[in-house]
Amino acid sequence: MKKAFVSVLFILSLFVIFVSAKAEEDKAGASTFVTINCKGDTIPIIDNPEARICLTKTVTFKFIPSCDSVKLKGDSPIDSCWLSPANPQKVVTFTNLGIYHYWVTDLAAVDTAYGVVNVLASYCTPTLTDWGIIILIGLIISSAVFILLRRRKATVSA
Repeated sequence: MKKAFVSVLFILSLFVIFVSAKAEEDKAGASTFVTINCKGDTIPIIDNPEARICLTKTVTFKFIPSCDSVKLKGDSPIDSCWLSPANPQKVVTFTNLGIYHYWVTDLAAVDTAYGVVNVLASYCTPTLTDWGIIILIGLIISSAVFILLRRRKATVSA
């Protein structure tokens, strides 16, 4: 009976570890999107002007072709490029902490929209749910170890 209980606890702990690892993998693969649009014919608009991301995450600058094209400029690694219907997006991976400024101008460089990408180390700390899973794994493993040690003492003294 105790052996079955320990086996069930072990399988349950492996399942919890797998589910939490899968959730972290899904979170790590997610990209933050910054959509760039135009108001009227030329005025650029940024829908997420203050993006916050973790280190080594990507930001995808997506251009909604409501005007001809816009120029995206910014601090390295954003650099400079044209976004147009033929080239509607740019994917940037950030490898250093910091605040990265960028701006979007129209063809005539008259109207400009500004934005910032804030790369934070603390933005990827585990949430309350993640800590709950970590604590649950610890409780399951410690209870399994306790049951195994208690059973071993009983067999030795008998």
